[in-house]
Amino acid sequence: MKNGLDDMVVAETRLVHIDGSQGHLFLRGIPLEQLAGDMSFENMLQFLWQDFCSDSVEEISHLLSKARQISFAQVQPLLSLAAKKPVIEGLRLSLSGLQEHSDIPSSYLLTGAFPVILANLIRLQEGQKIIPPSPQMPHVTDFLRMWQGKIPQESEIKALTTYLTTVAE
Repeated sequence: MKNGLDDMVVAETRLVHIDGSQGHLFLRGIPLEQLAGDMSFENMLQFLWQDFCSDSVEEISHLLSKARQISFAQVQPLLSLAAKKPVIEGLRLSLSGLQEHSDIPSSYLLTGAFPVILANLIRLQEGQKIIPPSPQMPHVTDFLRMWQGKIPQESEIKALTTYLTTVAE
């Protein structure tokens, strides 16, 4: 009997392949290092969701913007209470306030809610006012703006986008 998980297959997926012996991670057959830093968050969603979503990058951007607006309206009443909890518990509490919306698929609503909730929970815990999402900004830019209370620098946007690309799967 072997110890550990060597040679154990837990699930099969076309999305991710890990070559542990060489230290490589592939997303849809492309090495992660080729993707990181070269895609917007919206491009990454299109890349990852292509099997069940045919939306263009522009449609994804529009739907994420709409999702941030809707989720803000739905969770705003819970944010003050949620901010009294540790961030993860506050996130869970706030997410429980989301309701399905006829104008937006739930995958977008959840994806749009996370930056709205996280940015504003952190702001409230730091004694700052909440900031509503902007309908004109890309997803990562708007998250950083809500969190920091100012338009983020390009280097900050690129750094967070690269990070999110590396953990997106």
